[in-house]
Amino acid sequence: MKALQRLLAVLFLVIAATASADELTAAKRHDIETLLDMTGGLAVGQQFSAAITKQLTETLKRSRPDIPAHVFEVLGQEVEAVFADHQSELKAALVPIYHEHFSAAEIQELIRFHSTAVGRKAIRVMPSLVEAGMQAGKRWGEALGPELNRRVAARLRSEGVRL
Repeated sequence: MKALQRLLAVLFLVIAATASADELTAAKRHDIETLLDMTGGLAVGQQFSAAITKQLTETLKRSRPDIPAHVFEVLGQEVEAVFADHQSELKAALVPIYHEHFSAAEIQELIRFHSTAVGRKAIRVMPSLVEAGMQAGKRWGEALGPELNRRVAARLRSEGVRL
């Protein structure tokens, strides 16, 4: 009986510790927001704003070449203003995502890392790394295309499938 009580007590403590580890505290929220600010995590809104402005401008120029250049300046300013006005909503959407994937201690470690020279460099060069990586992946995938087509076609032929 005592062994069962001890087991239940241990289980209760483990469950309580796990439940509190999953809680999004005010301190963890603050740390996540700090990390987002440090890493430019909210810059996605600015990037989206720029992409939308570019797309709208190109569409308008094609459909209405008579529109004065000033209109495109106004368009860009207003799109940027709307995204800036609603940046807090993006932050509110990102905080739970970071909370789900990182513990409070891990968020603090990330903040410490991004406060170092190497961390700041990582933030600075990450967009170039991502872009170069995407280009390398594209070239790699294109290079594999002929082999992929050949192997899939051969496999399907061996299974009696004709395309």
